[in-house]
Amino acid sequence: MFIGIRKRFSEAGLPCDHRTTNRVHRTDPAASRPAAGSHRDGNCGKKENEKEKCADGGSDLQKRFANGAKGVLNTNEDDFKFHYTVIDGAYDPCAEISYAVLSGALGDENGPAGTGASIADGILIWSEGELVGGHGITAASVEEASMVGDDEIELTVGNRGRTTAEGITETARVRLEVEDYQLVPVGGDIEQYKSFTDGNVQLYP
Repeated sequence: MFIGIRKRFSEAGLPCDHRTTNRVHRTDPAASRPAAGSHRDGNCGKKENEKEKCADGGSDLQKRFANGAKGVLNTNEDDFKFHYTVIDGAYDPCAEISYAVLSGALGDENGPAGTGASIADGILIWSEGELVGGHGITAASVEEASMVGDDEIELTVGNRGRTTAEGITETARVRLEVEDYQLVPVGGDIEQYKSFTDGNVQLYP
């Protein structure tokens, strides 16, 4: 999915209102105006519309997953809800990749369960506004998340010891890429990361 694109300094890279509409000098002013609905005008209009759609299209998610926002998510377990606070990142419908780290706990519709075992962290990752994999993941803890360039995330997750009282005793750090709207670990402690997250509760916005 992630292919480097070298930007060229050409008219195609300029904003619509800065482009030259006609490079040929004509004596008839009417002839110098591009025809209505011309290809160039159509491309400019399309790009402007895409920008507006991007900026407007995620307003609900931008509120629900702004830094500091609180809420409740459905999970793949019928009996469980995930009550969360966004502690890092935020949803951005216009970004190639955006993420939100959630601190929370499992419970029901009335509130968190209130047990140590119910406490968990989650992360939701979007690519151009679309939720990667169709759901978020959970772990005993999400210790750190950061972007690596525009198209990778470095993620550190933690795992509890044999008892809840021991707290987080192990961590795994991986680099993740999005391929075909699926989250793929491409480096780091991949097997350990999978053992800390596979089979855990999944989150659905």
